[in-house]
Amino acid sequence: MTTTEFPTQDRMESPSELRARHRILVVDDNPHSAQTLERLLLNERYQVMALSSPVKAAELSPRFAPHLAILDLGMPVMDGLALCKLLRQGPGGGRMHIVAVSGRDYTDVEVKEAGFDRLFLKPLDWPTLKVELARVVAKNEFSRSLLG
Repeated sequence: MTTTEFPTQDRMESPSELRARHRILVVDDNPHSAQTLERLLLNERYQVMALSSPVKAAELSPRFAPHLAILDLGMPVMDGLALCKLLRQGPGGGRMHIVAVSGRDYTDVEVKEAGFDRLFLKPLDWPTLKVELARVVAKNEFSRSLLG
């Protein structure tokens, strides 16, 4: 009787280890909001860059190379719609998942036309955002496994 040996599979990474590989850019002109979201994301083990200046975010984003961006829409100097368009045009912008956060009602059309993947209204529902982030991480990991 012959036995067939199957190659052993590498240890599966934990969800926390998968999240640690993902970089998230947070931009909100309210520093308290940006810092609060940064702390929540860091507690989940994501790599985070939180900024209150959309201009600075546009400048630093190519070096940080985020997988996901969470942008406030109503910011002075440059609003989240304009920042989203800039990020989409930059390196990796086509693959980046970009979430809009707003205290006022924007239409889905406005948000989609600017290049956002999802809109959340303030106050931000953290459990729902966590589910969205987990979905993005799973999608990125699946794509990564296909590409080798």
